[in-house]
Amino acid sequence: MKNIWTEAAENTLGKKKSMKKKPWISTETIELANEKRKARKNNEKVKYIRLRNEIKYKIRNDKREWLEKECAQIQEFDTNNKAKQLFEKNKNNSTFRLQATPTCYKIQRRRNSE
Repeated sequence: MKNIWTEAAENTLGKKKSMKKKPWISTETIELANEKRKARKNNEKVKYIRLRNEIKYKIRNDKREWLEKECAQIQEFDTNNKAKQLFEKNKNNSTFRLQATPTCYKIQRRRNSE
């Protein structure tokens, strides 16, 4: 009975789509993730661990760089009094709506203190 329901659902709705790609993850990082997946399937533990650590590092760097670019754009809109673009940018970054502005100020403070 369960098979019948799942087949009918797949025919009607289609298969479940994969998660949306995060905007900050680079294609190079995605390729490394695919390599890591292959290493895990082939039971290459040392290679898997090395790739896992490398991916974590690259994702953090990609996210930091993406946030810096987004913050630079937000600050540019703010300094040029382009309120409409500022709020549109903040609206489009719904995952970072609450974090974008404080992160920008943290990055700015860090640069001023150096």
